[in-house]
Amino acid sequence: MKARFLRAVALLTALLLAALLPAATSAQYSMPVADGDLSVTQGLDERYTNILLIGTDTRSDDLASGRSDTMMICSIDQQSGEIKLTSLARDLWVEMGDNGHMNKLNAAHTFGGPNLVMQTINRRFDMNISQYISINFYGVADIVDALGGVTIALEKGEASTINNTTEPGYGTAEIKKIPSGATSATLCGAQALAYARIRKLDNDFGRTSRQRKLLTAMFKKIRSCSMEEMLAFMTTALGYVETNIELLDMMNLAMAILQNGVDDISTLSIPSEGHYRYESGDGTSKVIADLEQCTQELHEFIYN
Repeated sequence: MKARFLRAVALLTALLLAALLPAATSAQYSMPVADGDLSVTQGLDERYTNILLIGTDTRSDDLASGRSDTMMICSIDQQSGEIKLTSLARDLWVEMGDNGHMNKLNAAHTFGGPNLVMQTINRRFDMNISQYISINFYGVADIVDALGGVTIALEKGEASTINNTTEPGYGTAEIKKIPSGATSATLCGAQALAYARIRKLDNDFGRTSRQRKLLTAMFKKIRSCSMEEMLAFMTTALGYVETNIELLDMMNLAMAILQNGVDDISTLSIPSEGHYRYESGDGTSKVIADLEQCTQELHEFIYN
């Protein structure tokens, strides 16, 4: 009980610092969206808080521009503390903005930043997202090292791919080669980044699956941290994060998660396997899906 209390204190202290971070406002967008124009769907179960997680695949410190390499909806049950992660395909072909513009979902971040991404998801999937956390994915290496590494179950080919693609310029920990054919390994930061970026073994859907596994492993590691480890982790993470979440909301969500002690994270990919097709006739690789079917599946997953 004391250990959990100390972790709660450490997390809430870090959240206090995180809440002081300003939302991104400096970028100039071609399709700007005001904070009050996110097309939030009314009437959804308020027991569940939905937060957009944006991963920017850039070495730049500017999290407000560029395409979003990763987009996930983090759904938190405020009663049970349960967390659900839904990955959205970055190549999903959707309409965005008010002029019928069609493009890949990840292009919304370039045209209108986090607000256009949230508005597009809300309109296409009848969602109510108004909060986001944007993370520089290259900061994952330092964040994982601050946690002391994370343990991941590996599938065929992943160990050798990690060994061949890990870049020594990221993270602070020593890189130790993973034994060939290993089915599990504790990854340092640079290896975790390489793991999250694997795509040649399968496709972007396999990549987003690995990213959800990595986030789940990081969350479980955080739950077991001491107060000192928690503060070290959050101090590192704050350098790679922007958010528009208010302090009170952060505190409420943190307490719901910590008090209820739910360890498992449920995951989903949209569109799901067998419910999409690729098109690339004009030189652009697109994921074409039935958005009504995707919406139904997403709501069933989040709201049971």
